[in-house]
Amino acid sequence: LTALEVQARRLELAVLEAEQEAELEDQLTAAKVVASRMMSVKEFVEERNKALRMAELAARPVVTLTPEQQKELATHQLKSKTAAIAARAQQRAQQKAAAAAAEA
Repeated sequence: LTALEVQARRLELAVLEAEQEAELEDQLTAAKVVASRMMSVKEFVEERNKALRMAELAARPVVTLTPEQQKELATHQLKSKTAAIAARAQQRAQQKAAAAAAEA
């Protein structure tokens, strides 16, 4: 083999190595996306189950709840109310911003 052929072969190998590395990076990215989606599904299921449990507790007479369940339910209700208030405040702020932009 001539020096030029050896150099060409080295370049071919470098290109193949770069292609393999790019393919591995693509596979890693795809795996991260799948893992992220799986966590999203897991979080959704956990949130749904918690909401169902809270609804179940809220439907029971308070006297049948343990003090721990009463505290958990009260905390959940407070967080829900706080989140609703924050959502309404954000919506009002967006409406005001939209009105200000329309006037400008």
